[in-house]
Amino acid sequence: MASYININIDQGASFALQMTLSDEQGNLIDVGQYAFTAMLRQNYNRDPILEFHIDITDHLNSQIEMSLTPPQTATLKAGVYVWDIIGLLPNGDVARIAQGQAEVIEGVT
Repeated sequence: MASYININIDQGASFALQMTLSDEQGNLIDVGQYAFTAMLRQNYNRDPILEFHIDITDHLNSQIEMSLTPPQTATLKAGVYVWDIIGLLPNGDVARIAQGQAEVIEGVT
C-alpha cells in the first residue's frame, strides 16, 4: 500500500522530497531494481502537468529524491494538485510508492 504524503511546492523555487523506501514489514527494498516515475496532475482524471526528476541518492539505505527545478515550479499556478510516484520492475509489475496532494504556494518575487 502506498504512503500518503501531502507536499508543499513554492512557486519559482527548488523542490525536493527525500524518501527511504521499505516494504510493509519495514525492510529496506532494493531501489536499484526499479525504474521510478512521478507525476503531478490537476486531478486524477487529467493529463500530467509535470514529471518529477527521480534520483537514487543512497542505494544501500534505499533512499531516493524526487525533485523539481525553479523553472518547472514557476510554470505552476497556485492551487492544490495531486501527485504520485510508482516503481516499475523489469517483469512488468508496478508498485505505487507514495501519493498525495501537492499545494503550490504562489510566490511574490
